[in-house]
Amino acid sequence: MAGKIAYIEDEAFFASIIKRKLEEKGFEVDVFSDGESGLAAVRNNGYQLVLLDLILPKIDGLEVLRLLKEDPVGKHVPVVVLSNQAGEENHKKAMELGAKAYYVKVNSMPNEIVNNVQTFFAQGG
Repeated sequence: MAGKIAYIEDEAFFASIIKRKLEEKGFEVDVFSDGESGLAAVRNNGYQLVLLDLILPKIDGLEVLRLLKEDPVGKHVPVVVLSNQAGEENHKKAMELGAKAYYVKVNSMPNEIVNNVQTFFAQGG
């Protein structure tokens, strides 16, 4: 196994593509369709990386990121944002809250995202 990833994403089709491609590379990927369940899972399941959408039901992605970084366990888990929110304001806010990287989904091919995740793990986070 290359690493354990929590992917918090409510777009099932996009999530299934990224999950499949990451699993093909040996990653274990759990997908959560809302911020609340994703946040709870990250706090309790020893993930090595979180892929996080910003537009989510129950708790939005920026709030999930903020809460993770305030959590004794969650603050040590790197977070990479994958969102269609291309605005500079969201990008800046996510980075200020502690995201390691920010990718705009419509500008990023699935293979590019997978390659970036592999590089992230190869460099030790």
